[in-house]
Amino acid sequence: MKKIIKYIPLFCLLFTISSCNDFLDRDPIDELVAGAFYKNTGEVNQGVLACYNGLQNTMRYEWYLTELRSDNSRHYANGSTAVTSKNIYAMDWFKVETTHPVNKDYWEAVYHNIANCNTVLQYLDVVDDADLKKQFEGEVVFLRAYHYFNMVRLY
Repeated sequence: MKKIIKYIPLFCLLFTISSCNDFLDRDPIDELVAGAFYKNTGEVNQGVLACYNGLQNTMRYEWYLTELRSDNSRHYANGSTAVTSKNIYAMDWFKVETTHPVNKDYWEAVYHNIANCNTVLQYLDVVDDADLKKQFEGEVVFLRAYHYFNMVRLY
């Protein structure tokens, strides 16, 4: 038994020396990185459509920041203790802090979609057709400008 115990450190040393480093240096297989995705015109088109899809997240919260603050709508459940009601009341009376959930979610959704637009603009070189490239660029630049316009208007 003592002879076996003497050889355990030797086996551990041999095991660590013989292990390979390539096994741990693998690309992630559960997500796509932008450089690996945008390879042809169809994939750039999908990126442009994703930029349009990003408008849904911003529109979900834009009502709170525009219509609720104007005279077009009011919050009448002032005595309610529900968290949602308190958040709407704070928006209605302009008592919004940077930690307000609607304000934070809108801000994150807008800048996430702006980042998507910038990514598509970065990979427009793979589009072969010049007219289609100009079309994609125009659409994405417009969406990015629309988000910047709303951010300047609201903040």
